Formats: sequence, C-alpha cells, structure tokens
Amino acid sequence: MDIKVDFTDLLIKTDRLILRAFNDNDLEDFYEYAKTPGLGEMAGWPHHESIDNTREVLERFKKNKDVLAIEMDGKVIGSIGLHPVDDEFYKDFEDKKGKEIGFVLSEAFQRQKIMTEAVKALMKYAFEELDLDYISAGYFRNNFKSRSFQKKLGFTYYGSHIVKIPLGILAPVHQTIFTKEDYQNNKTGHVEEKKNPKASQELVLKSDSEIIKRLYFEKENEFVPKNSDNPYYIIVIEGRIRVISENKEYTYFPADALRISKGQDFKIISRSDAKVVLIEMTGKNE
Repeated sequence: MDIKVDFTDLLIKTDRLILRAFNDNDLEDFYEYAKTPGLGEMAGWPHHESIDNTREVLERFKKNKDVLAIEMDGKVIGSIGLHPVDDEFYKDFEDKKGKEIGFVLSEAFQRQKIMTEAVKALMKYAFEELDLDYISAGYFRNNFKSRSFQKKLGFTYYGSHIVKIPLGILAPVHQTIFTKEDYQNNKTGHVEEKKNPKASQELVLKSDSEIIKRLYFEKENEFVPKNSDNPYYIIVIEGRIRVISENKEYTYFPADALRISKGQDFKIISRSDAKVVLIEMTGKNE
C-alpha cells in the first residue's frame, strides 16, 4: 500500500552529495540538464524545450513534496524521489508499505557512481525512517542502462505491465522490487547473477539443410544455442518472449518471426509460458 511522504524539511548528506527539497533557486540548474534530448525520454518524460517547461515541473515538485534535488558542490545535477506505487499491480504486497523510486542524473555527471550514492542514501532513509516494506523501480523497453543499474543495486524483476507515461503514449514498463528483508540482509551491491531454468526442447526434424525444434518455456526460462555458426529463424507460437542479441533486447508475441544471422550470439528468455519454433539452417547455402 502507498504511504504519504513530505520531503519539505528533509536533508540527507552523503560523502559528495546533498539531497534536499527543490526551491526556486534551482530553476537554471534544473533546466540545464532537463533540456538534454533523450535524457528524460529514457525515463518516460519529454525533455524540456523551454525554461517554462522546467518551471512547471519545479512547481509540481514543490507541491507534491516527494522529489529531492541532488546537489553536488552547490549545483543541482539531478533528482530522486519516492512516488506512489500501483497497489493493483503489486497485489502480493497489498498490505505492505511501499514506494516507487525514480531518479535522473545530468549526463555530465554520469559514470561516477553518483546516482548509486544517492539511491543508497534514500533507500536507507526509506527503510529506517519511513519503515517501508519494499521499494519498487521500473525501466522501459531497451533501457539496458537502467535495468543493469537496478540489478547491481539488488532489485529483482517483479513483472511487466502497460502504463500511460508523460510522453502521452502507452508503454510497457518492467518493474523490479527491493524488500526490507533485502535491505536487512545487506543485499545492495552484493547480488549474484540469477540463473534462469532452461527451456525444454523437442526435436521435430533434422535434415541436411535444417534442424527444427519446438521450445517450451515457463516464465523466465531461457534458451541459449550451443552453436552460433548457423543462422536461425525464431517463430513465436504462444506467449511472450524477449530475445537478447548484440546488446539489444526486443519483445516478441504470437505470430512474430525473426531471423538471427550467422555468427550472431543470442538468448531467448520467456516473459510468460511460451511455445517457440526454432529453425537452425545448416545448409551450405545459408
């Protein structure tokens, strides 16, 4: 269940940062990073095309009182907040207190572990002062940077759903979760790679030119081919799968088909129970 927060008088200090409520003096710094094309879009909101856009959002931050400025050396370089959770989506936690964490950092200050420092500080406050039972987070399709960041922090995949985002469109969001038990067990930053169970296989046909298999998946099962020297065709019969190849990820649905080129590594992970036909082309002409 969601709880109300008020960050008006909150001040959190870390080794390099100050997390505190936004004020009118932050307008120029806020606009400086929020106007960067692509920065907001990766988090689901349009980058600011004018300082008036920034002023509107700043007023909303001050009204809602659930977002903190990330200040470093007297300059605001990003924001971090605790937002309402979707109680309908997190049915397993309907009697537990939770918030969804959101954050953005100026491109000029990325890859310096600044956001890691900010998120850990706010998580400490959330679990120790607000007594939350869980914190959720989310990332959009193909936002591998955010997915990897959440994973390194110890968040685990919870589920996916379609939501309407500030960009004005419906988009799939993949949700992760970090519980009070995770925090008490010092899970942050000490996460082992999750190994998904393998999909079961059924050989349909083997000839001089092709090998055809049926793959049967339960949710989060995976398939990795033993041989990437040949091209493959993947046809989704039932369910949803995601295919990861060359640092890109795409989700496919029933009747979708795709070709994997010769020499291209790939992995299939199911988002639900799924059935897939896999065709490995072994002929010399392929």
